[in-house]
Amino acid sequence: MKSLLSYLGLSALLSLLLLGHYFFGYYGHYGYDDVMGYMYQAAQLVQGQFHLGDDHYAYRWGTIFPTALSYSLFGINDFAGAIPAMLITGATALLIFWSLGGPWKGAGIWGVLLFFFNEWSLFYSDKVMPDILVALGTLGLFLCLWRLRFKRQGGPSWPYALSFSLILLYSFWAKETIILSLPVFFVFFLLDVYRREYLAFWTWAIGFSILFFTLYFGVIYGQTGSFLYRFKAIELGSYFNPCSYDQLPISHLLERISYGLGLLFLRSGLLPVLGMGLGSLFFLKGRLWKLDSESAFWSLSLGLSVFSAYFMTISYKAYVPMCGTDVRHFLYLAPLAAIAAAPYLQAFWQRKQYALGLLLPLWLWTALAYWLDYGNALSIGAWALALSLFALSPQRLMLGARALSISLFILALAYPTYQSMQYAQTQGYIEQRELILRHFSPDQQQAAIVISNPVQRNFGEYYMQFAPQSQVLFWDYQQAAQEQPQPNTRYYLLLNGFSRYQSNSSWEELPPLVQAYYQDQKQLPLKLIESQKEGAILLLEITDPKAAWPQLLFPQ
Repeated sequence: MKSLLSYLGLSALLSLLLLGHYFFGYYGHYGYDDVMGYMYQAAQLVQGQFHLGDDHYAYRWGTIFPTALSYSLFGINDFAGAIPAMLITGATALLIFWSLGGPWKGAGIWGVLLFFFNEWSLFYSDKVMPDILVALGTLGLFLCLWRLRFKRQGGPSWPYALSFSLILLYSFWAKETIILSLPVFFVFFLLDVYRREYLAFWTWAIGFSILFFTLYFGVIYGQTGSFLYRFKAIELGSYFNPCSYDQLPISHLLERISYGLGLLFLRSGLLPVLGMGLGSLFFLKGRLWKLDSESAFWSLSLGLSVFSAYFMTISYKAYVPMCGTDVRHFLYLAPLAAIAAAPYLQAFWQRKQYALGLLLPLWLWTALAYWLDYGNALSIGAWALALSLFALSPQRLMLGARALSISLFILALAYPTYQSMQYAQTQGYIEQRELILRHFSPDQQQAAIVISNPVQRNFGEYYMQFAPQSQVLFWDYQQAAQEQPQPNTRYYLLLNGFSRYQSNSSWEELPPLVQAYYQDQKQLPLKLIESQKEGAILLLEITDPKAAWPQLLFPQ
């Protein structure tokens, strides 16, 4: 009963935190792969228009299906899209708590805190993106092995293998990056073969996986005529970018597999959690490869996962490691790091164990972040300061020092999330969404065309629920330049500095009409309809489209 109340209480607290983050720190969307990829495909599924083709996002069913279900129940809107992500994040936190034993005074709560208040876990807790689902799936795969090794009390191993194979399949549905964990499981497989342990499990797991993936690729074949069309769609959608390591000078690749990814972890704030988890490898000393304890299992799982993330290729044609410019690709490491680190952090708070191993890296990372002028140097330093305060406290003051240090440590954990929420409130996402919904609706009768930057266009199509018969269309500037004004249609400009920044559009790429308005030129065929965020978001009606079009609208 006490354990049940603990889980219910934790679930309620996590729900409040997730909802609070959504309502008071919602950043919105990136405007490209999230909106025109997953959200568009989910809406197509709800509207009966979904089909497989050349869009590789259409094959990521693990993200599309739950989003479509939520859309069908609650409508195509931001909160409906956020519900699956919040449930996934909450489930991940609860599984971390469960894997660490569950009692309130144990390591479980530290595992939850290390995962949950990692800034990026909460940031993506309301996004329609597959990365948090990959994190949950990766954790689920390791939990299958953990339960098999340490919690099974007799009985067959095939239920664990069945769970493992189903989780692997669904994670692959979500995003192909689940393959980054396969080398880790291959190492466990080799260790078990060498020791002649758990062979029945691996036999069942391999058999189930072959069966399920054969059926899956058979469905792909039935819909597209090719078993491997998902991979062809990825190739068709690929483009040259800063992570095209096979096409860039080799110096870019060498940077990525040496210090580049480590600096990404430091800059993003993920390194302290990863570092604490990886530190457990050294605390275990010679017991690591024996896998004779749960700590050894989780530490080795994390260590091998980080190694694979660093070096494994994601292409079968060339050596191309995972893109090292966006931390979301590596969010699947956060739950493993939290589980690996939590017991040692708990031991530190109880008996000051592992003090040097925890403190020395934190102070080094603080100094490095400060030297590189990273904005998170203060928060990492606060971690180090909180731990140092307790480590250096005399015995007679240890009780009070522990309470003070723990409070400071939790504040330091939460501070980056607070900063992120404050920043989100300055970006005007809510204001531009409400402005559009006040003036336009997908079922209105008056034809209207709203012209803006590419991200704002994508937002607008989403707010109109991607309705194919909508009388309200959103164009970007380039599309407008290829069209001519039509009769009985109202034309608008929607100027938004925030979404223009997301579109990576420079001043020179703005149409002359927009530049002229910002320069306060008079007698322009524009009428201000509404202004938000002190003029950063403007809705303007083009009062004379025919006069404006040839003279002002085309980009120079």
